[in-house]
Amino acid sequence: MINNRIKTIFFILIFISLATSLFAVDEYVSNIYKEIDESFAKKSEEVLNEILQKYQNDKNYYLIENYAQKKVRRLVLSDEYNFAMSAIVIIIENNLDNESALELYSMISDAYDEQKHQEELALQEEQAKAQKIEVAKERQRGSVDKEYISTATTSGGQVYISGADTKLSHSSWLIDFGLMNFSNLINTSYDPMYNGFNYGVSLEYSYVYSNQDKTFGIDTDFAGNFLAVGDGSNDTPILAGMELVPKMAWNNFSKKFFLRFGAVALATGKSAEAETSRNNIMDNFYSPALGFSLERLMLGTSYINLNMDYLPGHLFYEDVKAAASAKASLTIPFGETEKFNMILKIGIKDYFFVKSEGIENRASFVLAIGAENGSK
Repeated sequence: MINNRIKTIFFILIFISLATSLFAVDEYVSNIYKEIDESFAKKSEEVLNEILQKYQNDKNYYLIENYAQKKVRRLVLSDEYNFAMSAIVIIIENNLDNESALELYSMISDAYDEQKHQEELALQEEQAKAQKIEVAKERQRGSVDKEYISTATTSGGQVYISGADTKLSHSSWLIDFGLMNFSNLINTSYDPMYNGFNYGVSLEYSYVYSNQDKTFGIDTDFAGNFLAVGDGSNDTPILAGMELVPKMAWNNFSKKFFLRFGAVALATGKSAEAETSRNNIMDNFYSPALGFSLERLMLGTSYINLNMDYLPGHLFYEDVKAAASAKASLTIPFGETEKFNMILKIGIKDYFFVKSEGIENRASFVLAIGAENGSK
């Protein structure tokens, strides 16, 4: 009985001794883990190496080593390859027989190389973007140099003044081809009245130059209507017209209001066998043109041009008591290149004659495409 009690007490003492030893080991290793945590938090290669060298011959070194490798894996998951690579190299240098560390090094090396490759690609992309931005800035500087002029301030600095303020000269041009030019000729000076429609084409060109005080320009217009629409008669008059009209604006008054002085020529082709009402249509008409125009009345990016001219050449035609012309057009930009803009132009034009008996009116509707360079 006494022997059994002695055995029991002996086993209890052994258990307590082992448990105490285990708890002491756990606390001892736990403190080393904290040191490793601190070295990784500071990303200190020197501190980590000192810890591993210090406990390299410790019987629990495998636990310390495994814990350090676990910390390295966490860095890899966070894409912190730089210190992960340094740490795994330190672990291997302190234990060259650590196969798991060697495998981890190989994996980190591959991931590290891939990260470097992606960083290089990202850097190249950023450099390409920066280069594009710089090119755009250079173009903008070129535009500023063209449209603005630098001048010295009283303090010795430099400022840019717009071309409008320095009144620099500039020019612009526009050309368009009328793919559809429908004319309507009405003559009421004979009974029965004539009312006919023709199809044709047209070509227009305008040029404007502006200096410090004035804006000069010229408008040219060529049109021919040669195909009868509607009745299809062969003796429907063939109509042709030409305008050559210089113009001028005083910038201090308005850059949109022009006075016009030029020449107009109208030609009428008729069959000798045409009925009397058609032969009563006026023959060729030549006249100076005196008038005005309102130009570039903006509607967003589009604009309207209007002009009206008095044709004093009627004074030399016995049957014509008065003559005038008018025109309105809407210009719509729809495409842009480095040198010019593509445009769509919709316009109406009218020549009006008051005759001894009745009137003669030549109206046309034009749909054209063309190009303009804007202002330079």
